[in-house]
Amino acid sequence: MSNATYESLCEEVRTASATNDAHALVGLADELRALDTPQSLAKAEGALALGSQLRGDYANAYEQYQRAITMYRAINDIAGEADATLQMANVNYRVGNASEARANYAKSLALFEQLGDRTGIARATGNIANLLCDSGDYSSAATYYQHALSEYEISNDASGIARITYNVGSMHYRVGNYSSALEHYYNALEHYGLVHDTAGTPNVLGSIGNVFWRIGNDAEALKFYHQALCLHEDRTDRSAMASVTGNIGNVYAKANDYGLALEYYERALALHMEMGEVASTARVTGNIVATLIAFGRLAEARTLLRTMDEMTIDDPSTIIAREQSRALLQEADKDLDGAITTLLAALDLARKNRLSLHQAELHRCLRDIALTSNDFASYVVHNNEFSRLTEESSGKDTALKISMLERKRELDARDKEHAKYLAVLYATLPKSVAIRVAQGETIHDSYDDAAILFLDIVDFTTNSSALEASAIVQLLQSVFSTFDERCSQSGITKIKTNGDGYMAAAFPSDSHITRLASAATAMMSSAFTWPHSGQAVTFRIGLHIGPVTAGVIGTERLQYDVWGDTVNVASRMESTGEPGRIHVSDTFADALRSAPYHNFTLTERGTIDVKGKGAMKTYWLEGGQVIDNAPASASEQAPVEGVRNS
Repeated sequence: MSNATYESLCEEVRTASATNDAHALVGLADELRALDTPQSLAKAEGALALGSQLRGDYANAYEQYQRAITMYRAINDIAGEADATLQMANVNYRVGNASEARANYAKSLALFEQLGDRTGIARATGNIANLLCDSGDYSSAATYYQHALSEYEISNDASGIARITYNVGSMHYRVGNYSSALEHYYNALEHYGLVHDTAGTPNVLGSIGNVFWRIGNDAEALKFYHQALCLHEDRTDRSAMASVTGNIGNVYAKANDYGLALEYYERALALHMEMGEVASTARVTGNIVATLIAFGRLAEARTLLRTMDEMTIDDPSTIIAREQSRALLQEADKDLDGAITTLLAALDLARKNRLSLHQAELHRCLRDIALTSNDFASYVVHNNEFSRLTEESSGKDTALKISMLERKRELDARDKEHAKYLAVLYATLPKSVAIRVAQGETIHDSYDDAAILFLDIVDFTTNSSALEASAIVQLLQSVFSTFDERCSQSGITKIKTNGDGYMAAAFPSDSHITRLASAATAMMSSAFTWPHSGQAVTFRIGLHIGPVTAGVIGTERLQYDVWGDTVNVASRMESTGEPGRIHVSDTFADALRSAPYHNFTLTERGTIDVKGKGAMKTYWLEGGQVIDNAPASASEQAPVEGVRNS
């Protein structure tokens, strides 16, 4: 028996709802019922209803939502009632019951407003906008969409913003404004990508396919349709699968491949009918009728048209498509007057609903009949209107806008990739070097007089063996972050870290020697303790000056590095030094003595044997600082090249 609490089960229901996991919702409903409280029983009924809805079982979903609403009201759970009412509206919307869906949405909106639930208000308002859009009331729909978008923006809900942006794009698509539709679709796609929304993304891809189909780019349309279909199949979203499958049929019908078109239409029709989606069933049936007529199978088309006449159809686009098919059959029967009457009635409906695409198509049909009947005056009128509407929706201007939009998307994508590239450069390379790399330069520099610093943590291996890995990482992070800051303050360049070692360089300038000495003394005076013992962390530092070569190496993981004998000697100064002391070569000591504006103290150590160099006189840098009247240096000194090879 599960030990899950009501709160934890509610959280799991939210997760399953967000991922459209119908199977999980049914299992969670059983666990909620087992708790046997009024709240858990109501929640269980709502979870079952959503599971049925996701599976396309709208009849059961409707009854379950009704029971859930009754149970929520009994315990005065306004939030639960509001959500269940909105979901029941979605079911009504799916099965084509627009009037009841509108009433449900209005009721849920009132409940969400009572709660002050901005996300709920946005959801209900956006769905009301969808209904208004379906009825052709685009002005009111736009007002509701804007209200919903504002609520989502206040709530910082990226998925909600994407959803409304997508719906506004669909509204532009319905009236033939393809460039605006595509722009909204791409914006929605970007927002869905930000939240990795696997439900919204395929819907947008399918709609982008619709735009390309309308402007005659069938290859691009099929590409987007198949991308969308694969994603819908991964999620087992049967309703969405049906819609995209029907749209693929449209592409083949337009290309006069009627056999393949019918194959896809019939697949889509079976899915829509299985789920009881009346409006979608009517739409695909209309497409099949039109295809049968084009295929010359008139008897089958007449039978199917009678079936459509028995359907309750509210969507103006579907009604117009049905009447176009009726007119085609009337033409086939030589009833030209009847066909004209049918088409003019459909044209009136298209005008009332501002469906410019349908208006253009109806004018084309009327023009062709006028040509057949030698009605020259009517031919001119309808041809002019057909040309005007076609030019507005899919003419050169629209094609140019869409081409420009596609180009802008390509450039924006490049800009984003370049921004990521620059971010990596600035995070891994010194700023002055990163700028040169970003400009396409190959970095290969030579310096005659660079000052090099090596630092090592004393007894690191011994002490770190007594620590957890997380403690070691935290200590190194603290130490090296502090040293990075010291470098920045002194205007020198961090080169790299290597285990517990740290390397930096000061490239030639009027004060690079004193700046490196200043950074070294600041690092040595930094206070850190070992977590397990409380003892102070100590360092060894070595400094040397001389000629070096510097450059950027790597491709995936870029690194600015410095090479040469000077680097080796600086490393030897560190390794032959003593804990808590700064060990410098005689060359560095001589250069520091000659440098102005400082009071650093040097103490001779004597002559030591340095591997690979033999006997060398070395010094301890005991302390001191750059004095106040020294010239100010930048926060990061740009390297000054002796010789640059690009």
